[in-house]
Order: sequence, then structure tokens, then C-alpha cells
Amino acid sequence: MPAATTPDNENKRLLALYELEVLDTPQEERFDVVTKMAADIFDIEFAAVVFIDKERQWVKSSSGYGQWQSPRTESICAHTILRDDITVINDISENVDVNDLPSQHDLMFYAGIPLKSPDGYNIASLYIADTCARAFSDRESRILRQLALMVETTLLNQQAMHKNLISTQLELTSVSQALHDNEKLSLLRNHNLEMVAKKKPLQSVLLSIVEGVEQQFPEMVCSILLLDHATKKFSGGVAPSLPDYYNEAIKTIIIGDAVGSCGTAAHTKERVIVENIPTHPFWHDYKALAQQADLAACWSQPILNSNSKVLGTFAIYHRTPNSPNALEIRLIEQSAYLASIAIEQDYAQRLIWRQANHDHLTGLANRQLFGELVNNAIKGAKRKEQKFSILFLDLDRFKQVNDTLGHVVGDGLLVECAQRLQNCVRESDSVARFGGDEFVMLLNDVSGYQCMERIANAILIALAKPFMIGGNRINISTSIGITEYPSDGIHYDVLLNNADQAMYQAKDNGRNQYQHFINR
Repeated sequence: MPAATTPDNENKRLLALYELEVLDTPQEERFDVVTKMAADIFDIEFAAVVFIDKERQWVKSSSGYGQWQSPRTESICAHTILRDDITVINDISENVDVNDLPSQHDLMFYAGIPLKSPDGYNIASLYIADTCARAFSDRESRILRQLALMVETTLLNQQAMHKNLISTQLELTSVSQALHDNEKLSLLRNHNLEMVAKKKPLQSVLLSIVEGVEQQFPEMVCSILLLDHATKKFSGGVAPSLPDYYNEAIKTIIIGDAVGSCGTAAHTKERVIVENIPTHPFWHDYKALAQQADLAACWSQPILNSNSKVLGTFAIYHRTPNSPNALEIRLIEQSAYLASIAIEQDYAQRLIWRQANHDHLTGLANRQLFGELVNNAIKGAKRKEQKFSILFLDLDRFKQVNDTLGHVVGDGLLVECAQRLQNCVRESDSVARFGGDEFVMLLNDVSGYQCMERIANAILIALAKPFMIGGNRINISTSIGITEYPSDGIHYDVLLNNADQAMYQAKDNGRNQYQHFINR
């Protein structure tokens, strides 16, 4: 890179520089505070205030590197003072204009702004640099200009600088805090989106959302409540920092207008901000509960799905009366949105699993799920030395119903049969449909033929009762094959085949009966 050209006003510029009597002076806090602040705000390797002399660049202040000088011909800052705006080089290695400068071999990023003397000459540069390439946003440009203004103020008037420095420092502190707060929100968002992407359990994701907010903002107590639309009550959710008695009490409340913060938010689909619980009408009936739990403010955001259906609420509580600022509004909105994504994905996963493992017509387990259930039963029975039975059922003359009354009536009959079969077994047992008019049952921990025969007879009686489907009175029966683990087999395929054979034997024997598998 060629050396920077000399400004047209070089003589006047140098005169203005020399009049400040700043060259070759010791380090001063008024400059050091700016370079340190720049390094901290931008989280960057290097920041410096550099004065451009006739033959050299002289570093008045730098973050952690003290004072030093180098030839003006090797200085990017000498180019910076030729402009009145910020010079940004995102990747020095890719910039042919500067990558051959001897002093830039270890640097990859540069952003510098000229510093003006009190009478308007570009005499120096405030710059930041790093050993890795990076982007530089408009927001960061504004911050660098504010920092440059601080330096120029020190050059203009020591007394005036003091006042402006305080004001600017407060503003920069505010900006720095905003950047820090934005980073906290980004960390929370990215962590929880990663959990969703990895398909972590819903309860784990919701707990992560709540605990993440509470860790980043210790003064907050958070909850996520899930809405049961059938009862209009909250059922489930997470609120690890709230007392158990409070969480249980919330589950008894029916959502509605003016029903606390969460009940109202779920009812109206709008955010509810209650800054002072004891004086707010929405909490009239729940003030004592809130007081017992030491809660004085509650902000609640409805959790909505992509179709604006209410899934639940995300709430932030405070121990003292409190109103949210802009950041906290963003926080509550982001948390509710993340919860919505997690809940919708969980629903989609459960729907996919159900469609893959259940019969679409009756809702019973399908062949795939039944196989898994039996294999698990084999493992359990082997470990506990127990027995179980498989029943294979085929409806008698079901084809006649379909042929004479149509498939709609036939499907209705299958649904009603499924319900009656489920009523014949225990909660520990399983009923599945393999397709057509074939049903199978897994009877866990049975004790002998009498138990199996009692259930088989209950099935015959239940299905022998007339069905009313679409105004049609229908009478059917069923044939049942029974096999037992481990006496009839120790593998699923063998047991199922044996039950199937026994079922066909029951049909051959006249239908409407059961038949045990007989190993011939």
C-alpha cells in the first residue's frame, strides 16, 4: 500500500496539533478511559488514540499496550484522517490496499474515525482493531462516533469535557447495557431453540425457558402454564420457583375476564400487566394467595400457536410492585414465542407417533405398536417369571355387513366393537386392530386358563349384544383364538401365529366361540 497522501491543509493541521502540546506526553486517564471503554464495549483486542505527526504516528493511549510510535508511512490511521467519516476494513487480508503494510501483519480488522482539533483539523484517529475479521454494524458505528466525540471534547476544553464526559459515559453505559441485554436475550433464545431442534422433551424445554430467564434476571420468578381447552383450566406446565400450594391453586381456576393475570391473558389472548397485585381488580379474589406466596406484580403473556389458538401463558412475577421496561416486554414476548414453538413441535411429534402407531379408524394400537407391546411383555414376563396371553379375534360375517349396508356402517360397527373390547379388559391390558375385522388383545400377568376364559366369555357376550349403527340394528359375533406365554411360545411371531391358528379353529368349530391353541 502506498503511503497516505498529505492533506492540502497539512501545515495548518500540524500547527493545530502542535498547539495542543499533546505529543510525547505521559499517559492520561482522560484518553485511557476512552480506549478501555472502546475495547470493553466492542469486546475487541485493541483500541487506541493515535496522533498523526509529520513523519510518524504516535499512540497517546492504547488498551493494554501503553504508548508507542511507528512511521507514518506504515499507518492506516494516516489514511483515516484524510476522510471525515469512519474507515472500516472488515478483513485486512483481503484488502490489497493495506495488507502489505509491515505493521498490519497480525491484524485482520480495523475501524477508525478521525479526531478533530478544536478548530476543525483532522489531527488524530480513534481506532479499534482485532486479530480476526469481523463485521461492523451501523449501531457500532454510532458508538464509535460517540467515543470519538469524547476524545474531541477532551481536546476542546477540559472543563467542558468533564460535563460532556459524564453525559456521554452515561449514554455509553446505557448503550453498553443494551448490548449486554441483547446478548442475554440472544443466548436464551439460541439455547432453547437448540433444545427444540434436538427434540428434547417438552417439559425439559419449558423448564429451560423458565430457569434461563430466572438465572439471567434473578429478581424475576417465572411460570409457564398449559391450557386445557376442555376444562378451561390450566393443567401442567413449569414454575420451579413458585410454592407448590400456589401452583396447585392456579390449576383450580377457570380462565376468564378479570381472573388474575394469567387467567385473563389466556381468555383475552392479550398481554396483561399487573404492576401492583394488592390494588388491582383482576386479583381481587386471589390477593391472599399472592400475599402468601410473596408476589406483588405479575405480567402474563398468552402463548399462541400459528393459528392464534391459546396454548397457555408465560408469566413473570416480582416480589415488589413493578412495571416492565422495553427490554422486559421483549423478554416476555420472546419467552412466550419460544414456548409456543416447543409446544407445537411436541404436538406434531405426538401426532406423527400416534399416526404411525395407532389405527386411524378406531384409535387402537396398530400392528407395529402391538408388536412392541408384546416384545416388552416378553421381557417383563421373563424377568418376573409371569405369564401373559394373546387373543386373536375375527368378527363373524362382517363382510355381509359391508356388502349389504355399506362401508360407512361397517366402519361405525368397527369403532363400536373397539370400544366394547376395551371395556372388557383391564387398564394394564392392550387392544389393537390389525386391519379389516381383525382385533388382537394382550392380557398381561394372567393366571391360568380360567382368567383367560373369563375375559373371552365377556368378549363373546359384549359383541353378541345388538349394535345400532346409523339407524340399523346389527347382530354379529366373533371367533377368538387364545395362546399363552411361555407354554405356547416365547417369541412374538410364534405366539401371534398360534393365536391366529386357534382363531381359525374356532371358526371351523362353528364361530361365536373361543379356542385355545393346541400344539399338534
